[in-house]
Amino acid sequence: MTGTLPAADELTVAGRRMRCRITGDGPPVVLLHGIGRTLDDFTAQQELLAADHRVLSVDLPGHGGSAPLDVPHTLPALAAAVADFLDAAGVSWPARLVGNSSAGRWRCGSPPTRRTGRPAWCWSTAPGSAGR
Repeated sequence: MTGTLPAADELTVAGRRMRCRITGDGPPVVLLHGIGRTLDDFTAQQELLAADHRVLSVDLPGHGGSAPLDVPHTLPALAAAVADFLDAAGVSWPARLVGNSSAGRWRCGSPPTRRTGRPAWCWSTAPGSAGR
């Protein structure tokens, strides 16, 4: 690791500020943190993956530097917000979604995939979600 990642940026998504970091070029990989965490959890992974992927990490709504939603922060609502973020970031599909903790549990088959009809390859570090 060389410590070359740029500072996090912000995108306006559905009228809300979302803190994100977008690096690299290639097939898209989306890094999703767990509840109560931030995109900074994936700094080392983002730096390594950016060598041959377009890597997007984002603070989920109400976490880190991202504004909260106007609706209850349910897992489906957070997943829908991620889908909006990916659209705003111009992600081409299929995307690889990587989540840890609660993000790992809900992101496979979640609204980002169902709502758009776009395929996604999912990998999780959440307990009990192996083989998804």
